[in-house]
Amino acid sequence: MQEWLLLLVLTLAVASGWFLGRKQRARHSSRITKQLPEAYFRGLNYLLNEQPEQAMNMFMQALDDDSEAIDTHLALGKLFRTRGDLSKATRVHQNLLARPDLDGFQRLSIQFELASDYMAAGLLDRAERLLKELLDGGKEIRQKSLYLLLDVYQREKDWLQAIETADALLAMKANGISSIIAQYYCELAQYYFSGNRSDDARDALIRALDYDSSCVRANLLLAEIEIQSQSYKAAIKALKQIKKQDADYLAEVLPMLDDCCQQLGEQKKFHEYLLECLLDGSLIASGFNASQTMRKFSANPRKLSQAINKEVSQAPSLQGLRYLLDLQMYDQEGDDITYLQELRECVERLIAKKPAYCCKHCGYTGKQLAWHCPSCQRWGAIKPSHMIE
Repeated sequence: MQEWLLLLVLTLAVASGWFLGRKQRARHSSRITKQLPEAYFRGLNYLLNEQPEQAMNMFMQALDDDSEAIDTHLALGKLFRTRGDLSKATRVHQNLLARPDLDGFQRLSIQFELASDYMAAGLLDRAERLLKELLDGGKEIRQKSLYLLLDVYQREKDWLQAIETADALLAMKANGISSIIAQYYCELAQYYFSGNRSDDARDALIRALDYDSSCVRANLLLAEIEIQSQSYKAAIKALKQIKKQDADYLAEVLPMLDDCCQQLGEQKKFHEYLLECLLDGSLIASGFNASQTMRKFSANPRKLSQAINKEVSQAPSLQGLRYLLDLQMYDQEGDDITYLQELRECVERLIAKKPAYCCKHCGYTGKQLAWHCPSCQRWGAIKPSHMIE
């Protein structure tokens, strides 16, 4: 039912365009307006009898009879692709390409739409071949083709080709490309790292930071590489850069930093870093529970409690409530501490129910940190969920 109604709307739009176009041309040439072809009325009859396939054939025949109907063909093809009727979309665009009366720009536009059909159908090789042919076209079609090629190489995980393609877009001054290239180098680094090619991975991450100095992922990966090679001081250096890049990811940093400091026997330095984070407002906001560590190494517990109370009152959160309960539990005994423990368990359950990560652009949520959002396809948009909240 929905299919033939959509085709009916399209038919009426085509017919209206036909009459308006003929009427406008008649004003300038004083010619009599041409009648709408019989195929349109036959197509309309098929629609009324709920035969959308036959109706489409009739409309396409009518469009073929009009040499000026290229835009209408393209609109029909896009409609089918948007609705998932990929075979119909491909057929429309292939029929268009077979026409002998196309000019250069029309042919390029149709090739691009056909490549988009192939992409939607998962025929990446065919799409890639067509898109490469379009790179010698004008600036507009070249840029559109490069963006679609990026999608091809991302799906194929061909990061070297993706980097080369993105560099071409960067040369055209396309927006936001540098940060995407940095993510591609991070993907490449992960591939090298998984193959025990740590030096190649480091080089790739350095390139990532060259393209985007605020790339948190690059420093996280560098820290992982250094930890595996037991270069804990180098790992700490990389981890401490992340708060300067984006403090929203501090919760990813602190467990790794804690491990490094323990390996070096420098737990007090970790406490000093936690205190620094507390005072600049990033610790409690991160959601990382460091109350026991801070209490253990604090020279002035009362002053520490005051600082935590101040931060929690400025930005109330479940994580902040957990800190306050921990502080109260240190000074309580007997039934009082049992009651506080029950409250704290309730808070822990509430925190556990929340999704761990959320895309700040589309709202996608997940339990694992992903650098490429599977919903909106944006790079670097997913953050710890409490930061979005």
